[in-house]
Amino acid sequence: MECDASTKEEPVPKEKPFLLRGQVIDGTGRKAFPGEVWVEEGRIVRVRSGFSRSAPRRYSRIGTDCAFIAPGFIDTHGHSDHFLLIDPRAESKVLQGVTTEVIGNCGSSAAPLPPRLHKFWMRNLVRFGLAPEWESLSEYIELLARAHPAVNVVTLVGHATLAAGLGKQENVSGRGGEAKRVRCLMERFRKCLDEGAAGISFGLAYPEGLTAGWDEVLALARTAAEADRIAAFHVRDEGAGIVAAVNEMLEIGARSGVRIQYSHIKTLGKRAERQGARIERMLSRAREEGVRLSADLYPYTFAAMTFPEGLSQASGIPPAQLRVPTTRTRDALRRYLFEEGGLRIRIFDAPRKEWCGQRLCDFRDPIEKLWGLIRMGRAVTAAFPGISRANLDRFLRLDCVAIGTDAANRSREGALHYGAVHPRAFGTFPRFLNRWVRRKKALTWENAIHRITSRPAEWFGLRDRGLLKEGYFADIVLFRPDKIEDRATFSDPFRAPVGIEGVWVNGVRVVERGGRLTGRRPGVVIRF
Repeated sequence: MECDASTKEEPVPKEKPFLLRGQVIDGTGRKAFPGEVWVEEGRIVRVRSGFSRSAPRRYSRIGTDCAFIAPGFIDTHGHSDHFLLIDPRAESKVLQGVTTEVIGNCGSSAAPLPPRLHKFWMRNLVRFGLAPEWESLSEYIELLARAHPAVNVVTLVGHATLAAGLGKQENVSGRGGEAKRVRCLMERFRKCLDEGAAGISFGLAYPEGLTAGWDEVLALARTAAEADRIAAFHVRDEGAGIVAAVNEMLEIGARSGVRIQYSHIKTLGKRAERQGARIERMLSRAREEGVRLSADLYPYTFAAMTFPEGLSQASGIPPAQLRVPTTRTRDALRRYLFEEGGLRIRIFDAPRKEWCGQRLCDFRDPIEKLWGLIRMGRAVTAAFPGISRANLDRFLRLDCVAIGTDAANRSREGALHYGAVHPRAFGTFPRFLNRWVRRKKALTWENAIHRITSRPAEWFGLRDRGLLKEGYFADIVLFRPDKIEDRATFSDPFRAPVGIEGVWVNGVRVVERGGRLTGRRPGVVIRF
């Protein structure tokens, strides 16, 4: 892998030298060992087995023999593009041990942003006091760097965002029109790559992505491959049509040679649940045949999506039918609600704020309420039940699977403490470690930490991160393996996890024992 990520300048050291003592899990996957990690000027200067009897006085000592010391967790699939500008403390991320977040996923990124779309985003962000005044990706990155986020940030550029910037002359139909559109998209994408993007993301399940043809997606994937960057795929269908959707992604990977990141791998709905073993075989075969493939997931059985796409995939009812209240469609919706758990749909955001946090079963007439939500379309986001627990376990066992929150940063107070939110925003990584490692023992601690540190660091091309190794940036998590646990729920989604006793980003402590933020923001924007 030739991709090499760096920053324009070294993080400014703000912490006195310190050493962490405990059980060291270095991120390589090798067995944990009792030892120490020494940090000075933002870098790891020593990793030693055993405990030193003495150390230079300038070093403070932190940790206990029963605590685990691990590299900082990497959120391979985040959505904090705008929220890091609103509240750069990144509270919900750092509290669960995240030190680096990959943003710009599912086809949507904060930049590049053409001037004609400024008014649209102004309407969405005005309540936070954020004015989207940037245009290029470079301008956005500079603005984010000046905000000094608490986490390191890697940004993809969204396919839908690129397409939204096309003018009428560039986005024409008819003979030769599609080829011209593809050329313009490639030019815009290459400019973003030159400005530091880690790659491209596709949201093929959303309207902007559904209209993207094969040639368009393949051409952009090849452009990413030429620069040895990532192409992240939210596949076209995670429900009944998942096999065809995954096959499309894998075929793009085979023909382009790009490194694929399969976003939030899951099966959604009863008809997709039966395809779990087949999807597993498809992924394994593709990797054996040379497709460069990685994936991520969040360890929950509820998906968060907009209407009507989420409802369509969860229920198996085509979007076109959902827009027409025929007797057949009503019967299908009734079966989904009362026989397949659809009454548990929980509204996150809607034009009527009093609906936020409510489940369909809380309303007097769930069917009519559902029709109203469908008519509101993408103005409504909700949690949809139906992610197969069995396939969640199946996919987690694949060694190519990492963890991503699929969430923006939120906070326990302030501007980003509002409405309803999926508990994954605060709980993803502790939930993974508590349920699948500590309780189920589906993975060892060493393997699990490897999945969320060095493996994604290598995959995304992050230099000097992801390992507890001399010379590496000191992105570190100190946690108690017997205590780590998520506490966020759908009814109380802003609860912080427990068991994490310290988080350091570039050698600077951002979380203290008891889940207290230090208020320091030492993260950097990583440019490629």
